[in-house]
Amino acid sequence: TCSENGIEANIALASNDFNTARAKAAEARRLVQNLTPNAPMVGPIKFDCDFTAPILEAEAQIWSGDYAAAEAAAKHAIAVRSQYPILGLDEARATHRAAALAALAIARQGRTAEAADLVGPVVQYQRDLAAHNKGSVALHFELAQTLYVQSLTDKAKGPALRHEALTLIDQLPREFGKLRNVTRWKQLMRTASV
Repeated sequence: TCSENGIEANIALASNDFNTARAKAAEARRLVQNLTPNAPMVGPIKFDCDFTAPILEAEAQIWSGDYAAAEAAAKHAIAVRSQYPILGLDEARATHRAAALAALAIARQGRTAEAADLVGPVVQYQRDLAAHNKGSVALHFELAQTLYVQSLTDKAKGPALRHEALTLIDQLPREFGKLRNVTRWKQLMRTASV
C-alpha cells in the first residue's frame, strides 16, 4: 500500500539508504496518483502519500545528488498541498519544508536567484515560529536547515547564515544531535562553500 511504502521510505531515509527511500516514496506517490477517494479514510491516506511521500523523495534525491529530481519531487508536494486546506501547524511546516528542499535543489543547480526567492519567505516563516517557540527541538532544527539553504543563495551573508545554522544545531539536546538526519545536515553545513 502507499502507507507501507511511505513508512519504508522514512525508515530508509533515516538509515541513509537513499536509493530505497527514493524508490519507496516514488511508489507511494504512484499508487495514489489516479485514486479517487470513495471512503472516509481514503482521502487522508491519498493526501499523505501524495504530499509527504514526495517530500521524502526530494530529500533522498538531494542526498543522492540528483538535484533536478529533488526539485521536481518537492515542487510536486507544493502543488499537491495547494489542493487541500491546511488544517494545522504540522501541515504548514511540511509545506515550508518542501519549499526549502526545492530551494536547496535549485541552488545546487546554480539558480541561486530563483532559490533565494523561494527560500526567503520560508526563512521568515521559520523565524516567526522560532520567536514563539515554547521548546520544540524540531523547530530549531528546521530553522537551521532553512538558514543553511538561504546561505547558498547569498554570498555576502552565507558564512554568517551557516554559522547561525550550526549554532542552532550545536544547541540541540545531545541525543537529538546524534540522529542521522541531524548529523547529515550538520556535516553538510560544515563542509559547505558558497
